[in-house]
Amino acid sequence: MEKSTLIFCLIPLFLACGTMKNSISSNPDGNYFEIKKGETFEIQLVTNASTGFMWTWVNKTDVSIVDSVGIRTENPHPEGYLGGSVSRYWQFQGVQKGTDTLKFDYHRPWNNEEVARQRTITVKVK
Repeated sequence: MEKSTLIFCLIPLFLACGTMKNSISSNPDGNYFEIKKGETFEIQLVTNASTGFMWTWVNKTDVSIVDSVGIRTENPHPEGYLGGSVSRYWQFQGVQKGTDTLKFDYHRPWNNEEVARQRTITVKVK
């Protein structure tokens, strides 16, 4: 293999290693994350929109050590499939040192009193 080909193949590997440094690859179902300031992590919240239920971050205004930086959705079902669950991944970044708790409720938006599930995640930013 030529040197130039080898270098060309290794460049994406080095770039990927650099980006992985800023992201915590943890179980998205985990309920405890310990990260450094500037690092990101994501949690997985499974939802089924056909039931009318959705996840809501209920204590957003009380949290100061992390901030939401994105949400992505993975749908394992073929296009046009109705009634199936999808995984929604909430991405957060550590913005200051400390420990905080993220609280999520799974409910119908028109009925906040009927909470079907709750999820609490503890985050420590070093």
